[in-house]
Amino acid sequence: MTANKRHHKSSFILCGLAVLLSAAVLAGCKKGDGSEETDGKSEGKKPDPVIHISLPSGQELVMVRVEAGTFEMSSKDGENDTNEVPHQVTLTQDFYLAQTEVTQAQWRAVMGEQTTRFKGDNQPAQWIGWDKAMKFCDKLNTGGIAPDGWLFSLPTETQWEYAARGGNKSKGYKYSGSNWPDEVAWYRGNADDMTHPVGMKMPNELGLYDMSGNVYEWCLDDWEEDSSKLTAEFARENYKLLGSGSGYRSEDYRAYRGGCYFSEKECRTRWRNDNYGNNVDYSYGFRVALVPDTWAKALQAEAAAAEAARAPVEGL
Repeated sequence: MTANKRHHKSSFILCGLAVLLSAAVLAGCKKGDGSEETDGKSEGKKPDPVIHISLPSGQELVMVRVEAGTFEMSSKDGENDTNEVPHQVTLTQDFYLAQTEVTQAQWRAVMGEQTTRFKGDNQPAQWIGWDKAMKFCDKLNTGGIAPDGWLFSLPTETQWEYAARGGNKSKGYKYSGSNWPDEVAWYRGNADDMTHPVGMKMPNELGLYDMSGNVYEWCLDDWEEDSSKLTAEFARENYKLLGSGSGYRSEDYRAYRGGCYFSEKECRTRWRNDNYGNNVDYSYGFRVALVPDTWAKALQAEAAAAEAARAPVEGL
């Protein structure tokens, strides 16, 4: 526009065309609810490193892009448990991960309820089991909040650890963003036995906060005792399809990561553990991921085909 200003007396028509073209481009980059598209398919368009997704009640999710890559998962560092089995993993697709744990204000905006002990809009949502975290993702997906081509989910354990360790920008820290927990985590040494507002400590190499400490974070996986046997990238069917007939049980063991406000060793990025999916506690929360929805569509088609095969044949 600065060039047009220098020639404003002779360029009114060109300016008008430029404005119309800019409006058309912006319209193509936004969803109707004000959240940005993330497919990055336009020629020459680099995928957005950070996107803002609108939620009800004026809340928003800030999602950070995590580029695909290869890393050494788990470690034998003297503090590891036997379930940490070092192995090389390649993540083949980029994904987005929430910049912070889901807050109480975000939880209320989506779920319409408050379940917590340490109250505050910017405090992490607490008293959240794996099944409730999945219901939150389902509400986002069925409510038209997910950008086109993407699906809200919990991150897999592999995605979570890769992001916590800084992705392809990793500097090899013990905790998420530092070798010193006080810099990046609310933990036993500084939290005064309570959670704290998200985003108050230093972020890690990708700009993610509180991946170490504050609240434990649920992952998508069923529990697997040997980390080298994990499936790095997958998605589950729509939560509502996980009910009767699917083999899903809320008491199944699910994985969680990250440590919490009363832990220290557990704040290591490699640490992993499990609990019942319906377990609720003041130390449990979660953060959401955005993954390509092709995985989910394939799973749903598979489930529909299996259901059709089980249906009684007419006339028999």
